[in-house]
Amino acid sequence: MRITLAENAGYCPGVGKAVNLALETAANSGQNVFSLGPIIHNPQVIEFLGSRGVGVVNDLAELPAGSTLLVRSHGLPPEKLARARAMGLNVVDATCNFVRRAQKYAKQLHQDGYQVYIIGDQGHPEVIAIKAHTENNAVVIRGPDDIDKLELTTRQKIGVIAQTTQRWENVQDCINKLLRKVGELRIYPTICPASTRRQSETMKLATENQVILVVGGKNSANTSNLATISRAAGARTYHIEGPGEINPDWFRGVSAIGITAGASTPRWIIEGVLSRMEEIKEQQTENLDQPEASAPENMAEVAMEMTGPKLERGALINATVVKVEPDRVLVDVGYKTEGIIDVKDLTRFQIDDPNEVVAVGDEFNVVVIKTENEEGHPILSKKRADADLAWEEIQKAQSADGIITATVKEEVKGGLLVDLGVRGFVPASQASSQYVEDLSQFIGQTLKFKILEVDERRKNVVLSHKEVEIAEQEAAKQEVFASIKEGDVISGIVKRLTSFGAFVEIKPGVEGLLHVSEIAWERVNHPSDVLKEGEEIKVKILGIDQEKGRISLGRKQVLPDPWVTLQKEIKEGDVVTGTVTRLVDFGAFIRLAPGIEGLAHISELAYQHVDTPQDVLKSGEEVKVKVLNIDPEAKRISLSVKQAAPEPKKKESAPKKQAASVPTEPTTEGYTIGDMVGDIFGDALKK
Repeated sequence: MRITLAENAGYCPGVGKAVNLALETAANSGQNVFSLGPIIHNPQVIEFLGSRGVGVVNDLAELPAGSTLLVRSHGLPPEKLARARAMGLNVVDATCNFVRRAQKYAKQLHQDGYQVYIIGDQGHPEVIAIKAHTENNAVVIRGPDDIDKLELTTRQKIGVIAQTTQRWENVQDCINKLLRKVGELRIYPTICPASTRRQSETMKLATENQVILVVGGKNSANTSNLATISRAAGARTYHIEGPGEINPDWFRGVSAIGITAGASTPRWIIEGVLSRMEEIKEQQTENLDQPEASAPENMAEVAMEMTGPKLERGALINATVVKVEPDRVLVDVGYKTEGIIDVKDLTRFQIDDPNEVVAVGDEFNVVVIKTENEEGHPILSKKRADADLAWEEIQKAQSADGIITATVKEEVKGGLLVDLGVRGFVPASQASSQYVEDLSQFIGQTLKFKILEVDERRKNVVLSHKEVEIAEQEAAKQEVFASIKEGDVISGIVKRLTSFGAFVEIKPGVEGLLHVSEIAWERVNHPSDVLKEGEEIKVKILGIDQEKGRISLGRKQVLPDPWVTLQKEIKEGDVVTGTVTRLVDFGAFIRLAPGIEGLAHISELAYQHVDTPQDVLKSGEEVKVKVLNIDPEAKRISLSVKQAAPEPKKKESAPKKQAASVPTEPTTEGYTIGDMVGDIFGDALKK
């Protein structure tokens, strides 16, 4: 039996965004979180979200005061959004980007004087929200047959919007009919590209396979469309919500099966369906006619049969690996001949070489698939035995602390697959407490996971490594808070650099903030100028807020204080060399040593009048300065540029000529304003 899964089966980007946003909001808000109607059309996901703190209400009046309203992926009418905000609700918008675009186009068409037609389902929440953006003047049609009931004229201006999950063929048929009936037709492409790809894949699957399973909510329009497409292509089609609905009788005599899923179907349900289909595939293999046992021809044959235990199909027995071949493994089960495990029966995961899973000498349990093949070897399955034992371990872990250890095997759309003996699924949002762009880095790692959901009937196991990390970080944080105090000097690792500082990990999972002003004694423009991620540094605990879980750190406090050294090397009256670091309206800051800056007031920059410091100095310039004052307690130094240089000599004025005859009126010719009032201002300043 061949089983093919469509590449684009399951969550579309918009649905994935809505579910992740719902989980993050519930985890971080500390408030009641609700959606007005189900956030997506999948009952299992709604049940899962409910267990994580996201409820569903049917009217805004049901929402408790101060709660959070999560706008579902289908969007909401503008008047309901306005009402929610007027009620003081915290609104978090998870509307799909393609739905938002359809709303915008519908509103624009309505404002431009077009009669808007929406091709979609009248009662669907997405259509209701789009229609509301036309002041509810849009007309909703399901297909071309509805157009015949409309009174249309060639004078009309018609605008067409399609529900984002509509079949393109249906939209095209509607457009063709409208073109013959109206004078002007404006069409906006609003079908989601992911829906188009999924529909195209379903058509291809239906032509290449005998039976198609369409997985998704029965109330999901896009999933129902996939089932319609598959049936129209001639494939026997079953629309199911999960693996528990699968009937093995559907596949009797079937050699090729295709599986697809709607945009609101999570990966963990798809994984459950795949696991169930693998079981059915194995059962069909086991049920192949067993060769009839022939009567022994002599006693020697009877004696040979008595040399080992009698094997029964389905029995759980112990096996020891004796040989690993490219496509199978030979094991000793204490029988007259060695047992054979085909490579496909070693693990539920795709492998290239059996050596990836087992080695000579390994011992483990196996299930008997066939007592003997044509050559007299028992046919065994490690995969089946692992699965049987795995469910027991999963149930034990779930009844205890809910923590289980497993190895990450694969990256799939929307998350990771882990080996529990059965396939466990970790949604991408649950892979880590921090955002991880490349999930492949987890492949091969053995990690602890929190069990979020187990359904043995549906073959679903949903896990979270994120919750384990958060719990460990919280425990470590409490331990750290109990063991540190303000003033302690400890080591830490720089984890992240931001414009305002650095986050330093002082214990695994416990970080403190090193503010940019506390990194060094000298001014730091950006933390990356001094620190690098991964670097180990010494820091001092400056503050602890256990209630808010915050730790403030300082680095400059563990470095030599440059002011202590300064007092030994520089004294008032000294002339030293410094570097201009900043020019401000009132003067210039000049660096004398690392961490030591002094201020030269604008009045001390030059003997002549200075309008702005930039007129006489530039940033980065080396200058000689005289130390006027040192205040070590306030960490301030007053400097003078002009007093470090000799005072320029005043130019001698030319002698005045005395009038030879009749006295004249005084004149200012040959004098400057400065010559005339200089002494007055000078005396005033001295006072």
